[in-house]
Amino acid sequence: MTGPDAFTDTIFTDTVFTDARVTDADTVLATAPTTPAADPAPGRPLRVVLWALLLVAVVGNMVTSTAGWIAVSIPLGLLVVGLVGALVVEHRRMGP
Repeated sequence: MTGPDAFTDTIFTDTVFTDARVTDADTVLATAPTTPAADPAPGRPLRVVLWALLLVAVVGNMVTSTAGWIAVSIPLGLLVVGLVGALVVEHRRMGP
């Protein structure tokens, strides 16, 4: 069969539609009304603060380690580890 109706052959459409495995969940999601989120990024200010503190702590740790100030470098290193942990927890709690 050729022409514009070539793809409406029952053998072709039956195979395509049975292999696609369209579920009711797909149609429900497509027809459900969308509502805007109240706040798209509720944890965003906390993340920005954590990243800024991490940047300052890493630079401070590098400078004090290079200068040989071990008494300052060790607490800054622990702060870096704590901030990374806080960022991981925040990421796991809020999502990407």
